Amino acid sequence: PAVKRTTLMNLTPPARYSGITKEFELNLNCDLQTNVSVIFDGTKMTGIATDDVLANLFSGNDNVGIQLYYKNNPVKIGTKFTVTASSQAAETLKFNTYYFYKGGAVSGGGVKAQTEFTFSYP
Repeated sequence: PAVKRTTLMNLTPPARYSGITKEFELNLNCDLQTNVSVIFDGTKMTGIATDDVLANLFSGNDNVGIQLYYKNNPVKIGTKFTVTASSQAAETLKFNTYYFYKGGAVSGGGVKAQTEFTFSYP
């Protein structure tokens, strides 16, 4: 969704912009009582101390990225975590994405991030 660049630049960086969120869901069908984990991989934003922000793949706005959240916690890129320790036959996993501003100049234009996810059923 659109956000004014001045709105992002008014944040105290580094910071997640919570004024806009985009939710997405992953639906699982699995055996009952299954322990399910997931790992998200992708290009991480550089120049910040955290590893939970995906880099903007469009050139020109390197100071803005996308941060994934699951159950109100940031998802660490490249780190496996449990999404359910005892699944039902059908599970709906809800994630949120937010803009993340690391500081510096922001120009008008798009923001695009990409991630690949892998589920584990140990």
